[in-house]
Amino acid sequence: MTHLLDRMRHRLLPLEDTLRAVRGHDISIEEYADGGRYVVRAELPGVDPIKQVSVSVYDGTLKIDVERFNLHPRDGSEFRYGAFTRTVALPARTDDSSVTARYRSGVLEISAKVRPTPPISRRVPVAVDGQVPGY
Repeated sequence: MTHLLDRMRHRLLPLEDTLRAVRGHDISIEEYADGGRYVVRAELPGVDPIKQVSVSVYDGTLKIDVERFNLHPRDGSEFRYGAFTRTVALPARTDDSSVTARYRSGVLEISAKVRPTPPISRRVPVAVDGQVPGY
């Protein structure tokens, strides 16, 4: 019986990969602006945030890496185990040095300050040798 189950699982792997591609990311997020901050919330139930979660910021991109281990393998489990990554493009003018992360009740919340948008443009006077710049 076990041999039959193993063969069935092997044949279903391509279907599982297809369903994963259709379903989307393995880390579900929501993102929003909140009073000068950009917030990303990621659903990560059942992980140890110290040992299994890594958050990094580089060149305007936020990256969340999670590794969920199966400590008690069981047949018929629908839990997702393995390494998962999610990247999110940060809004323009995000202050990378202000990024903070907090894990509470299965949700990872990452927040960063977004600097105010400067005026669209300003006129720059052109100086000419021997003359005072004019408008």
